[in-house]
Amino acid sequence: ATRVAVAIAGHDDALHAEETGTVPLSRQSVLAQLISSTDRPLVIENSALALISRLRDQDQQWLNQTEARLVVPLRGSDGNLLGAVALGPKRGEQGYSAGDSAILSAAGVSWGLTLERLLSLGTGDPLVMFAEPPGWECVTCGRIMASDANECQCGGVPL
Repeated sequence: ATRVAVAIAGHDDALHAEETGTVPLSRQSVLAQLISSTDRPLVIENSALALISRLRDQDQQWLNQTEARLVVPLRGSDGNLLGAVALGPKRGEQGYSAGDSAILSAAGVSWGLTLERLLSLGTGDPLVMFAEPPGWECVTCGRIMASDANECQCGGVPL
């Protein structure tokens, strides 16, 4: 994807993207209902433009601002929409394949359950986890180290 936007449910019952300036997406909106109706990603392509044009302005604005071509639902164990990952156009000429959709669907289920767990722990804003650079795994002992660590406590180095 040329662009990825992650949106997480806030306390106001709306999905908020990690980028400031993106309008929130109400979880009660028609678009959110379409996204959350299944674990499969919602494909936004030319054949869906007639449907998209019937959405409320705020829903259309969210799709435009995120440049979404495929929206992966992040649902909790009870099926509630906790977030969404909006993927922009795929690199190259082709759109997203059925295989891409299947892989992203499986990942979305896992991401949704992980997000549910993070939200249940009350660790603050879950979008922070997307803002921090990833850590690294020590080759010697397998510990996960902070991204700015140069060496593990055992003396090992990154993979």
